[in-house]
This record gives sequence, structure tokens and C-alpha cells, in this order.
Amino acid sequence: MGHLPVLVYDLALILIVAGVVTVLFRWLKQPLVLGYIVAGLLAGPHVGLIPTVVDTADIATWADIGVIFLLFALGLEFSFKKLMSVGKTGAVTAVTEVVSMFIVGCIVGLCLGWPWMDSLFLGGMMSMASTTIIIKAFDDLGLRQQKFARLVFGVLVVEDLVAILLMVLLSTLAVSKSFSGAEMVTSLIRLGFFLIIWFVLGIYLIPTLLKKARPLMNDETLLIVCLGLCLVMVVLAVSAGFSAALGAFIMGSILAETVEVDRIERVLKPVKDLFGAIFFVSVGMMVDPQILLAYAVPIAVITLATVFGQVIFSSGGMLLSGQPLRVAMQAGFSLAQIGEFAFIIASLGQSLHVTSAFLYPIAVMVSVITTFFTPYMISLADPVYRWTVRHLPERILRRLPADEQDTISDTGSDRQEEIGWGLFIRRYLTRFALFSALLYGICLLSFRYLVPFLQRELPEPTSAIVSAVIVLLLMSPFLRALMYNKDNMSSMVLNLWIENGTNRMILSLLMLLRFMAAFAFVVYVLHHLFAISPSVVLLITLVFLFAASKSKRLLRWYWHLESRFLVNLNERQVEQRRAEELKRGIRNASDVASRHWLDSELYVMGIVLLEGNPYAGKMLRETDLRSVYNVCVLRVQQVHEPADGTERPDGPVHDVTCVNIPVGDYRLEVRDILYVAGEKEALMRLQRASCWQVVRNSWRTLHEFSMRQEKMHDDTFRLMCVAIPIVAGSGLLHANLREAALSRNTRCLVIGLERGGEQIVNPPSDTTLALGDLVWIIGERLPVEAMIGKNVFL
Repeated sequence: MGHLPVLVYDLALILIVAGVVTVLFRWLKQPLVLGYIVAGLLAGPHVGLIPTVVDTADIATWADIGVIFLLFALGLEFSFKKLMSVGKTGAVTAVTEVVSMFIVGCIVGLCLGWPWMDSLFLGGMMSMASTTIIIKAFDDLGLRQQKFARLVFGVLVVEDLVAILLMVLLSTLAVSKSFSGAEMVTSLIRLGFFLIIWFVLGIYLIPTLLKKARPLMNDETLLIVCLGLCLVMVVLAVSAGFSAALGAFIMGSILAETVEVDRIERVLKPVKDLFGAIFFVSVGMMVDPQILLAYAVPIAVITLATVFGQVIFSSGGMLLSGQPLRVAMQAGFSLAQIGEFAFIIASLGQSLHVTSAFLYPIAVMVSVITTFFTPYMISLADPVYRWTVRHLPERILRRLPADEQDTISDTGSDRQEEIGWGLFIRRYLTRFALFSALLYGICLLSFRYLVPFLQRELPEPTSAIVSAVIVLLLMSPFLRALMYNKDNMSSMVLNLWIENGTNRMILSLLMLLRFMAAFAFVVYVLHHLFAISPSVVLLITLVFLFAASKSKRLLRWYWHLESRFLVNLNERQVEQRRAEELKRGIRNASDVASRHWLDSELYVMGIVLLEGNPYAGKMLRETDLRSVYNVCVLRVQQVHEPADGTERPDGPVHDVTCVNIPVGDYRLEVRDILYVAGEKEALMRLQRASCWQVVRNSWRTLHEFSMRQEKMHDDTFRLMCVAIPIVAGSGLLHANLREAALSRNTRCLVIGLERGGEQIVNPPSDTTLALGDLVWIIGERLPVEAMIGKNVFL
């Protein structure tokens, strides 16, 4: 090989200089990211101490690839579920910080005497922290698993999404010199649409493909496949008008939901480290000491405004979102820099010829300086927090969340209590947006690719008829689900429906809204394909939707699609739980009920025994709860008034005793609260009996009941549901449930039975257990495990 490309010389220089400098920094116990920046300064064109890089354009391309792989690796560790868990904190903090820093940047630019457009772009540059710098700093300092670090990642992701909208805003202002709210809203809707489509299709397809190809993939092929998927998503994101970094992060988040994620992280690490090093070296190469001297004052002012502004407003955003002061300050000090988006925004201004030439090099210098201090700012957070706590007035400290509330989740026990309108509306809008995006996506792809193809291959009106049949067939399961879906919202709907007439009217209007949306999609398709009168279109639409709403096959088709999506989404967590369950030798329905038939058939409702109730004073076996209503009692809460008559402002103090799986001779008393389980129709009939008062918001599926009690009770007391097969040698083989007397002998209750493909809720007491039956029982953990340990069934 007589001649080497210039790129090889440049890479050799970069890697050897970076290697020597980072070893030195490691010996000095300094963050490696600073070593990479110093190596870039030495190898760059502005310092002549050693040979310099010849072709900076090629190095910049490699650096762009480094950003892609860094964001891809971040997505692997920060899945969609984690993003949702910090959604509120990330959104509140990011919006607070971006808006505040944008205003600060504009004010700083005007105070420096810069034109309005330079000041606006400076505000945009100062409002975005550096994702890549923070990731590297957390890695070097070993902080990635800290709670505040995961919150910071959530803020950075939201910032990247906001940055896209900010670039649209600045472009509009630069070109038209005016603000277009309609264009901003359109960009926001387009971003949400593509995120939903990428997320749903990615989760539905990619984990399934990886699962099927698992036997054929070693580490080498897995790496190639994952890098290919990453770059394909990058291409799609850029084609849709979004950033390459966003596409890489989305693909990483999709792969994070697979069981292969740990293996993917392991094989990807060398590639990420190589290209990440080149990126940080390229940042250092942009440092020009002459620029630093010529614009020393603006650089110093902007640097100070960036550091102090980011610390103050990011910490303030964290506090507004409900995080404790310690976490807020740790996050605020971590975000005290500007990064790659500052370069992108500065380049945008140059390409549009609306900003001054000095703005880009100033952005680079401020980014380098703030990057250099990032690790030290992160380390400084705890000492500043302790100093702040010592000097803040006590009345202010009492108003701040305590450290024991330090949590990254917005979906804790408080959300488990939220069964009313707030949770219902959030889930309603989520599903409405999801189905609308999927239906619009089908229309968009069909009209762009399918319909033109059929029009070329088939004559009219055959092409229009075939197109309409195919498009409506693809849309039909989602139209069916949009009009009606039997999911875990059912118990919420029931709780709200029975509360009052106003709720019923609102729920009816919301159901009508879903039907109208489905109606609009079908009309859109027919109107686009056929030149017929509107009355004919409306008639065809009504007939089609009526047939679709009555089709059980469509509903099963949709449930199959949803089931595959949920299995892929929960695959990693299910595998982890399954490994734990195998060690204990049981199947825990509280973990899998959300995808099992029992959770869609069995509901739990709380009822209060009122004065004059004919059941008062009777034993459970003397009641007709099982024989007439076919419900079983899972728990009784006994309410006792204290003997001393203690009272408080809102009424007398009551003592509450809980009895799980009460036996047949348990005697019911007035004010007892019974939690009964049965099919929806059975519970509705029981509710209509005048002698009962239904506990408000007590309707729940079995899974919701289990999740709620998991938050309220310790692991020993809470009820658990297990499925156990009846095999040869089982103690209860050929015995009926009445003879078994499980509630008395084992303190467990049979609530479901699977036999020959048939599913029975609350099987009758004269049911005889046969070989091959799968029995679902519920009880406290210790009795259930003791029963299994004594080989009662197995």
C-alpha cells in the first residue's frame, strides 16, 4: 500500500494524542472528557506544538457519527418506560429552563450591543444543555445510576424535543421576521405523530424479529444488526425533518425494551467509546486561542450567565416539579453548560445569513469552557447544597419536599389512588391520540404508495374499489378499538358511571367523540378515492362502522395486535419476574394479570353492610352471595368505634381490622366493608340491592386491586393470586371444591378454573377437579407458599 488516505494519518494522530493525554488525566484522577478536549486542542489547527490534523471535514463527519452512537447508547439505558416515569419532572424542568434561558440570552445579547437577531439566536444557544457532555461526565464520575442523573436524562430528552420546535421558531423569525403560531403548532403535532408511529411500530416489530433471529445471532451479527437499525432510524428521522440524534435515541429506547438489551450494551460499548472519543476531540479542535482573546469579555459574560442561569432555572424547575432540594441542586449543577445544539443553532443562523460571523466561534468557546467545568460543577453540588441548607430560613425549608421523598417516579402510590376523572381523561386522551396517529399513518402511507401503485396497475373504478377495501381493512381493527375497547379502563368507567347522572352524560359524550373520530377517518378515505355524492359517502360510512362495531372477529384481531405489542413492551420485565417466580415454583397473577383472561373477566368491588341489612349477624355460609350472585368475599374490613369515644374534628376515630379470605363461619356485622370478586354483571346485580352501599371508586380489576394493596400492605399480608395445574398425584384430584374446603383448611379461595379451553370465573362449589385443570387460587403469601410446599396440588 503505497499511499495512505489523509483520514488515516488524522485518525492516527487523534487517537495517539488522545490516548496519551487521557492516560495522564486518569493518573491525575481527572474526568476523561476533559482529556479528550485537551487532546483536540493540541491536535487542532490553532496550536502548533505538535503535528496537526489535515482534513477537519472528515473528522467532523466521524464526530457526527459519535454523537449518534452516544445517543443510541443513552436510549439503551433510558427506555420509554423510564422516560414516562420522569415525564412530569422532565417536562416541567425542561420548559422552565429553556424559556428562562432563552429570555436571559436575549437580554445578554442586547446588553452587549448585539442586533436583535444575534440576541435571539444567542438565547436559543444558551437554552440547551449538552447531552453528550453530561453522559460522559456521569460515566467518568460513576453517577449514571443516581436518581438525579436519571432525572437529568429525562430533562435532556425533553430539551432535544423542544430544540426542534425552537429551531422552527428561529427559522421562521429569520426568514419572515414574524412569528407563526400555526407553523409552531403544526410542527408540534408532526413531531408527536412521528414519535407515536415510530414507537408503536418499533415495539411491535423489532423485539419480535430479534426474538425469532436469536438462535442465529452471535455477538458480531447482533452488533451489525443493531447498528443497522440505529442508522435506519437516523435516516428516517432526518427524512422527516428531525435530528439524527433524536432518531438514534428512539431506536435505543425501542431496543431497551428487549431481553437482549444487556448484551447489546456490551457489544456496543467499544464502538461507542471510539466514536465518542473522536467527537470530544473534535470539540477541542474548534478552540481558537485568538478568538478567546478577541472576544474575551462577551465570552466571559455569556459563560457566567450560562452557568448561573442554568443552575438557578434548572434547579427551580426541579423544585416546581416536586423534587427535593438536594436532587434539584444536583440536577441544576449538572446542566450548567451548552453543547452540540448550540453549534447547530449557530450554524443555522449562519446558513440563513441572519447572524454575525463572530457568533459561531463564541458559541464554541463558551461550550468548551462550560464543558471543562461540568465535572467540577457536578462535584460541587453537594457542598453547595449543605451550605444552602445551613443558611436558608427554617420556614422555607419546611415548605420544600423532604429528602425521603426523593424519587424519580411520578407514578407512585399517589397515582394508584387516582381513580377519578384525572386518570381517566389522561388515559382517554392517550388512547385517542394513539389510535388517531395510527389511523392517519395508514392513510398517509396508503395514499402515498399503495393508491398510486394500484392506479397505475388497475383501471378505474377497479383501482379505487380495491384501494378502499385494502385501506379500510387495514384501518378496521383500530377503528373498532377506537369506537369501543375493553381494557383496564373499564373499572374506572364503571366507578364514574355509577357515581351520578352528570358523569354518565359526560362519558356518553366522550364515547360519541370517539365514534365521530372513526366516522371522520372513514369519510376521509372514501371522499379521497371516490367522486360520489356526500350522502352516499355518509351512508356507506354508517353501514361500515355499524358492521365493524358488531364484529367480534375485528375485536379479536385488535386484541391479538395489542397483546403482541404489550408482550414486547413488557418482555424484559416479564423475563425478570419469570426467573423469580420459577425459583418460588409459582405463577403470580398479580404480575401477569394484565395480560391474562382472569383480569378481563373478574372485578373487585367494595360494599358496606348498612343498618337493616338482612345479612347482618349471619355467617358467610348462611348468605346467598355465592349461590345467587356468584361472588366471593376476598377481604372484610371490620370498623370498630373506640371504647373511649375519641373524636377528631372530622368525626369519630375508628379502628379498622382486615380479615383476608374469611371462612364460612365468619359473622357479618353492620359497618363491615366487604371486598367481593365476581363478573361485572354479577357485581352490578349485587350493587342494585338496596341494603348495600358501594364504596366510592372501589371498582377495580383483579390486577388493579392487587397493585393497590401492594402499596398499602406488606408482602406477608397482601393477597396473591397463583395458577397451579392439577396433575397425577395431586391431593385434590377428583375432589370437589366443597369437600376441599380451601378457605377453612388453607385460607385460600378458588376464583378461576381453566379446563379444556373453557374459562370459568368463581366455579360452583360442587365442581370436581380433574386431571389437567388449571386452578387459580387467591390467598395471603405465607398460606399459599405453605400449601405449595406441602405438595397439596403438585
